[in-house]
Amino acid sequence: MKRFPWPVGGDTCSTNSAEAAPLQEEEEESEEEEDEWEKLQTEEVVRCSILTNQIPRAQAVLRGRGLKEQRLSALRRRGLQEVFTCLQHRDLHTANTLLTNMGFSVKQQLRSICLFTDDYDLRDFVVEELSGRRLLPEEEVQSVEFMKQMERLGTLPAARSAETPSHRGVQMVLREGGVGEEVLLELLLQRREEEGGGLWTTLRLDWVRNWDQSCRTAVLLSRLPPTEVTSCDSALLWRYRTSLHDQRRIIDWIQNEEVNPELVNNNTACSCFLREKILDLLA
Repeated sequence: MKRFPWPVGGDTCSTNSAEAAPLQEEEEESEEEEDEWEKLQTEEVVRCSILTNQIPRAQAVLRGRGLKEQRLSALRRRGLQEVFTCLQHRDLHTANTLLTNMGFSVKQQLRSICLFTDDYDLRDFVVEELSGRRLLPEEEVQSVEFMKQMERLGTLPAARSAETPSHRGVQMVLREGGVGEEVLLELLLQRREEEGGGLWTTLRLDWVRNWDQSCRTAVLLSRLPPTEVTSCDSALLWRYRTSLHDQRRIIDWIQNEEVNPELVNNNTACSCFLREKILDLLA
């Protein structure tokens, strides 16, 4: 100590500079990182923050921009949108990481997407993943197969009478003329567009899973060709045809096949006029 005496007050310059150097480097690195995040789009900031578990940092950046995603609830909603985008691009690993880091159940969220999306390509991808993990109930797997059958049949023309009662009614009013002609033509065009299969390609599993077997059969009957409905349950087929007031096929059935009273009494779904006509033919 005598050979190397400290100056009066100690060597404060060297110690302060040694301590300040690492702090200055950390501040510079932090500023560089913050600048880097400032250059990102909002969705990129959200995604990076969730993937790296730096959500508070993202909130600070987004607060500076005055965006609603500065709130945790809004940020998580944007995060779920990013999950949906990842699944659309078949990036399942990133989607799982996003869900896990946000505190969501991967199984529950994937199943929700499977139930409520009308994007059948995405639905099939998620169903395949959940089925591989055995996380999808067998009833819902069967419902998905039924939906695929509906989507295939949706490209076919409706297997009903060539001229349904609603079409005949519209045409009768058109012949009489009147101020509502344009409206009636618009309704007729809209009905034809609906019959073109649009509703058949925007199905959701959340709807279909609650349909019973008789309802599903009736839906398929509206598209199946007559040659393919011979194996259908007679009660369901009778109810379907009488509900459409398909007199030609009903009369043909009565004349060529045996119709028992129980079938007529329990499964006829038509107007009183047609019902009386059926009873007269059976008498």
